[in-house]
Amino acid sequence: APAVADAPGASDATVASDGAGGEARGEAVGPLVDLPGGTAFGVLVHESLEVVELSAAPEALTVELTRELEQRATRGAMSVDVARLAQGLVAALATPLDPLLPGMSLRDFPARDRIAELVFELPVADTHARVALSDLSEAVAATLDPDDPYRETFATLPDRIERGRFAGWLTGIVDLALRTPDGRYVVADHKTNRLSDAEGRPAYDAAAMRAAMLHGEYPLQALLYLVGMHRVLGRRLAGYDPDRHLGGAAYLFLRGMVGPDTPVRDGVRDGVCV
Repeated sequence: APAVADAPGASDATVASDGAGGEARGEAVGPLVDLPGGTAFGVLVHESLEVVELSAAPEALTVELTRELEQRATRGAMSVDVARLAQGLVAALATPLDPLLPGMSLRDFPARDRIAELVFELPVADTHARVALSDLSEAVAATLDPDDPYRETFATLPDRIERGRFAGWLTGIVDLALRTPDGRYVVADHKTNRLSDAEGRPAYDAAAMRAAMLHGEYPLQALLYLVGMHRVLGRRLAGYDPDRHLGGAAYLFLRGMVGPDTPVRDGVRDGVCV
């Protein structure tokens, strides 16, 4: 498969941005910023968020998260400040997800409106009629607006991914599938990456997130997740119309999400890449 598979925490590396943002910039702060990284940390966070009731009251959610984190950290022989981690995750879950979901946070989605770890399988092509990555690249780039920040990313895919033609089946796992109150369906992906600006300071603004998205080939991953959701909805939702029901993708860099007061810089909320 192309380099888009996202094992939890596997991309938990420091990615420096170009420092764009001028006076709107500021060093990110919060309980999660200085916690350790790595694959084990990413797995700990992902697995714990899978099983807790996100919409529970803050006190109950903190207790439940602390219990899950402690049990999993003990089994994995991990040394981590569980109380601080739980506090930071509760704050992240309360962070508004605008502009994709104005005024809503992950805590606003009851269990009936979300699925954790949604698995999908997509038939790509048979071996006699393989899909060319260049065709996919051209189609997406031609569809996106000229000023779309990821248009060039798709246009240059064949320059970065060695395998140019694909066949068989593509399997993916979406961290969260969400149904909004107005009937849209959104894919969301948790990220525990440690991001920084050009000076090495923790940063989760638009520039830092864009650098991380490009570094991890996350725009292509988001596209595949949305295709997976599109296929699922086309078979399960009566009257499905992608223009009305397919709601987009959110990449949530948890370390930059510190609750309702998470900074908004140049119209983008820290940690929330849509």
